[in-house]
Amino acid sequence: MKAFLYTVVLLLAASTEAANESRPTPERPYVAVCRVANEAWLLNSSGTALYVQRGSGQPQRAVVLAAKWRRPPFGFTRWRDEWLFVDGTTTLHRFTSKGAALPPRRLPVAATDIVTAGHILWIYNSLPRHNGPRFWTSATADEFRPTAASIGDADIPPRERVLQTQLALVGAPNGDLLYAHLVGPPALTRVKVNGDAKRISLAYTRSARRAALVRVVSEATDPSMYSTPVRHVAVGANGDILVVRNREDVRDASGRIREEQGRRVDRYTTDGKHVGTAVLTVSTLWVLSEAPGAVVAITPDGMLVRGAFGKPIPGGVIN
Repeated sequence: MKAFLYTVVLLLAASTEAANESRPTPERPYVAVCRVANEAWLLNSSGTALYVQRGSGQPQRAVVLAAKWRRPPFGFTRWRDEWLFVDGTTTLHRFTSKGAALPPRRLPVAATDIVTAGHILWIYNSLPRHNGPRFWTSATADEFRPTAASIGDADIPPRERVLQTQLALVGAPNGDLLYAHLVGPPALTRVKVNGDAKRISLAYTRSARRAALVRVVSEATDPSMYSTPVRHVAVGANGDILVVRNREDVRDASGRIREEQGRRVDRYTTDGKHVGTAVLTVSTLWVLSEAPGAVVAITPDGMLVRGAFGKPIPGGVIN
């Protein structure tokens, strides 16, 4: 997950209570995450170190990056024996597995996110004024080719694309890319290298007003009003898809509707069947790891939370 996207997620997820707090907000410990096999790797807020998290243990500093960033990195991934970073420009920053700097490479397009999907590397351009192909792939991390897949933003004015083009991305072991719009309908799209795409419906509970706001419009200036179904998407060790729901409208035991943010993690099979939901005790940001019947997630301030999967909790529109 890219660091810029992390900021957008927090903006979309900020509660009224947090917005009204007068206390200073502490620096967030991690700003981006990627998964490598059964490990989660997290980038610290200064962009100088990577921390690894295994099982239910706390993240441990594992790699110190010999980096002198001119601008903060947007996202990173592990590619073979290298760490690759993008920063919204056409530069691909490269480091060895131990953090030593390698010569950068030139990308064919500015990249705001990068993910590894098996033997395929994907880059994505979310810049609102970009009108060309948004997805590019490579089998070498050297030569990239555009992919025909569209995110459906061609008819949206650049000003309104700022949120509409923000995606949660993850690579699948077979080379496919999975993405969900941060602002949009509750759906996950699986894209193949040739551009073929398949949509998977996601469980998401929202009010009728929120359900109607799946595209950014100039009249609705408060980001918290929109349909924001997803915070994070991950792929488990067995290929199952794990999705952290974002801002939901939930009816409590008294019948009143209240907001929940980042408290439900859903498990889907590779073909999109909803097979389980874990309800967490606090708001979380990313899925780090999973065990049989359970999931480990992390909160925005770095606390680990464990939750057991139960029966799938469906979504829907409530009045």
